Amino acid sequence: MDSLAVKIIAGLAILAIAIVGGAIPILVAKRQASFRYLSLGNALAGGIFLGVGFVHLLPEADEALRQVFDYPLAPLLAALGVALLLLVDRVVLESRHSMLGQDEGPTRQPFYAFVLLIVLSVHSAIAGMALGLQPEAAAALLVMLGILFHKGSAAFALIVTAHAAGNRALWQTLALFSVMTPIGIVLGTLAGQVFEGRTALVFEGSFNALAAGTFIYVAVMDVLDAELSRERDRIAHYVRSALMGEDDVPMPEQDRDRGLKFALVMIGIATMAVMGLWHQHSHIGHSHGDDAHVHPHEEHEQHDDHAHDDDVGHDDHDP
Repeated sequence: MDSLAVKIIAGLAILAIAIVGGAIPILVAKRQASFRYLSLGNALAGGIFLGVGFVHLLPEADEALRQVFDYPLAPLLAALGVALLLLVDRVVLESRHSMLGQDEGPTRQPFYAFVLLIVLSVHSAIAGMALGLQPEAAAALLVMLGILFHKGSAAFALIVTAHAAGNRALWQTLALFSVMTPIGIVLGTLAGQVFEGRTALVFEGSFNALAAGTFIYVAVMDVLDAELSRERDRIAHYVRSALMGEDDVPMPEQDRDRGLKFALVMIGIATMAVMGLWHQHSHIGHSHGDDAHVHPHEEHEQHDDHAHDDDVGHDDHDP
């Protein structure tokens, strides 16, 4: 099987698993008593986002940027990503919310869903381009499996978070996210190496670091804060919404699922950690392929050095 066939199969498989992963919470939301299941799914999504940020994106960003800069730039960019979202979410939007009035200002939650859609879509496109750039079928297959392992869970987490944010265009959101990796595969196959050398490392590493900060912020400040919030905070939110005339906030009840939600958070993190083992293996396999292109050059240099040593030894015996 040649690399083009692998890439076609990869595009179709990635598209299918993304649709399946995102369709699960959409179909569950239509059932009665779905609030509890979606709440549990949101906790799982929070763990997935934490795992993706800490286990996948941040180490990959650090590995890429360390080859260019002798400085821990990846953690700094991740922290700046957190600070940027904090500025937009809790300063800019909150200030505008206060100026426009409680019943007219924008809420924070749709902002999260929009940011996640953009970040996940761009990251999916980059991953697809990385697959499309693979010249050999074996390397393309390894990258395909690495993407498949986390594409479905990422789609699930995105749709659950979008639903919690009040986004009703869930199928459209899922469609946009699902097609980004196949589009990236096509672009990578047609365009060849769009970025080369240091430029590619800086671009990919910087984006992954900022994306890691985004996932960590959303997981901690939005998803987990909402699902494991204190009871008095939920009561205060309900009273405030009732006084404002909002009827979409349910009456707070005693949360008996706190232990289960924490377990789901840990399951999400553990799942991403296990997937990280396979992703690391596929990355190492790709690196070996790159090394294969370097060996002839190194062999040529070693041959030149050996010839140079022979010349020096020959000169030493000359009268």
